[in-house]
Amino acid sequence: MIYNPNTIFSLGTLQTCLMTALLYMIPLNKKKNWLLRLGSGVVICLLLSPFLASFRHWASIGIALMATHFAKGCLYLGIAACIMLLLNVTIISMLFRFCCQLNFTKSFCGAVCSYITQDFAYTLYVALSPMSANRGTGTMVVHTLWLELTIMAVIYVSFYFLFARQLPQHGEYRFSCGKMLIIMLVAMLSSVVMGSIGKALYDKNHTVIFRLVLVYDLLLSLCLLAMLLLHKMGEQVRATCIEEKHLHLLHQQQYELMQETIETINHKCHDLKHQISLLRSENSALNRERIFQELERDIMIYDSHIHTGNTSLDELLTEKFLHCDRLGVQWTCMADGKVVTFIDPIDLYTLLGNALENAIESAMKVDPIDKRFLSVNILRKGNMVLIRIENYCQQNLVFYDGLPVTTKPNQSEHGFGMRSIQNITQRYHGELNVHMEGEQFKLSILIPIPNDIDE
Repeated sequence: MIYNPNTIFSLGTLQTCLMTALLYMIPLNKKKNWLLRLGSGVVICLLLSPFLASFRHWASIGIALMATHFAKGCLYLGIAACIMLLLNVTIISMLFRFCCQLNFTKSFCGAVCSYITQDFAYTLYVALSPMSANRGTGTMVVHTLWLELTIMAVIYVSFYFLFARQLPQHGEYRFSCGKMLIIMLVAMLSSVVMGSIGKALYDKNHTVIFRLVLVYDLLLSLCLLAMLLLHKMGEQVRATCIEEKHLHLLHQQQYELMQETIETINHKCHDLKHQISLLRSENSALNRERIFQELERDIMIYDSHIHTGNTSLDELLTEKFLHCDRLGVQWTCMADGKVVTFIDPIDLYTLLGNALENAIESAMKVDPIDKRFLSVNILRKGNMVLIRIENYCQQNLVFYDGLPVTTKPNQSEHGFGMRSIQNITQRYHGELNVHMEGEQFKLSILIPIPNDIDE
């Protein structure tokens, strides 16, 4: 930011940051009564304006010293600019946190983007403002309100469609705190260095070079926001590739599972032929009854089609039930398939297929065998769908970013399942929670039911 105490927006930095913050809040997930929260938050921020304005005195001292002690003047100006920037971003972050469903890291992302947008509009205003003939005093012609309002309107509307509406994913920011701190540091350095250079060039009547410095500051602001947008687009492409790769793996597993089912049925048919032959030759009533019970159990297994009211869910759960039976994993299931009819069948298969496959794989490693158990619950809870899967797990799991790290040797080739579950959950604006309680691994998914779905 090119700082000049005599030429500022009639609305100060904090006030204009509040305007840009509103732009970046529009596409985010809001808290209940967010407009009331926004109004009270803005009032509190405006009450803090006199406190922030007190730091302009340091900047004025720095500008005055630059005429005789350039380095010392730059230091004063830099300290004032950094403190004001940090305070502004902190206050705006708290406003985002107060009004939107964001943690502090994601609120910080919104505040940084708001500041960069405000800085771009301010710098463009300085670039388009007419210069005073008395440059040695460090003053400019008093700005015209129409120019200020026009620039604000054009830039804010443009940046809303270019960045504010595009940067969030499913109503929240997905940028890491480290990345935003780097961008914040670049913005601070730009504010200090460009402010000092710009002030020196302006006082020495280097108008052309001063304009170039302004253009550089404008391009830097655009590059910072464009970098965030490109990062978001890259993450979306990466997530799509991960889902496609894992969907291919699921199809391969489904084919192998189908082959196992056919092979098991062939074995059972072969066993049935022998049991029928044995029945014909068996004279003992007790032995005949035992053979009948074995036959009945074998037949019941393949007649145990699960009925939930959702054909796609029925097929998936039945398939996994038969798989558990072959592996000796105990299974309980309570599912209402009607509550997940709004979920695309492919997404539903991928979501539950991954979760159940992970649960079965984990249960198979449990010793003793009688603890190889998993339960599945799919039900409606208010206006939400609750999907809960629990299984015994004796592994020491490590969690990173809320998800368990794969225990398989080649981590680059595995771990897609949980990320795919997370991506699908977020696509439907849901929440995923996974954690350990003793030796039980618990996965819970809450997905809001659309308003047009009947009770």
